[in-house]
Amino acid sequence: MGRLRVLVGSLSLTIMLSACSIMQPIQQDQPLLLSKDQGVAAILMDALDPVTDVFLKPEDGGSTLDIPAVPIGMTLYIFQTQAGKYCLQQFYFGTIRFFGLPGKMTCFDVPAGQLGYSGNLAPRIINGKPVIEQTYNLNAFRALLKQQYPRIAQQFLSPPAAPLPVATPESANEPGGPGKIQKTRCNPHEQVCAWSEQVKSSSSQAIFLRNNTDWTVKINEFELYDCINIKQKCILTPSHIILKPHEAKQVLIVDPAESNGAYTYRYRYEYGFMLPGQH
Repeated sequence: MGRLRVLVGSLSLTIMLSACSIMQPIQQDQPLLLSKDQGVAAILMDALDPVTDVFLKPEDGGSTLDIPAVPIGMTLYIFQTQAGKYCLQQFYFGTIRFFGLPGKMTCFDVPAGQLGYSGNLAPRIINGKPVIEQTYNLNAFRALLKQQYPRIAQQFLSPPAAPLPVATPESANEPGGPGKIQKTRCNPHEQVCAWSEQVKSSSSQAIFLRNNTDWTVKINEFELYDCINIKQKCILTPSHIILKPHEAKQVLIVDPAESNGAYTYRYRYEYGFMLPGQH
């Protein structure tokens, strides 16, 4: 499964939110009457430790989404809010306050008239540093929404869940020659899966992504990390890769900095589903 880890850091600066409106989750399961510029934010928190004062702020103004307390485990929160892009701005572990780093905050979209799924947001401490892991499991999310908010699910989950495909040969552009038929190199039961291949007659490697769903997927960000002897910069970069249903694409070629030396790297990516008419 594609996973994006976003580093966050603690700051001593106190950000005043009194000038902004703050919205808390819906408490009752009932049909929602949306205005033309509203949508529904479905935020799924996955906590190993209790966290508090989770703020998700819209990019273009409007109300900040506030989750006062998140218990251990998987917890779903529903907001009726303005359409737009929302990013996780802050949370507390105990008395320690953490803020998202500029340009690296975990974000998701809330389309007008639609339900926007945040992905599973998991605050973690890894190697002494706080991170937010954002993963996507659309079928599990749909099942949880139907269980906890059946009326809201009936109202907004009109598209059927994308069936998981069986592993079959696929056509992808292979380094050195397009159109070669090859077997799937990644898990066909993940919504978006990835694999790498050696480039012919070189020491480089090509990275591929495949969309295993019946919906169009947009890769929003791609990152190389834990790099040793890599020519490319190991940074998080915006991406505009579109994967049509069941389409595979080559997304990057990784080259060693010193061709005769050993090299290693890891990669991760963040994606979202595109609604009809989105570009």
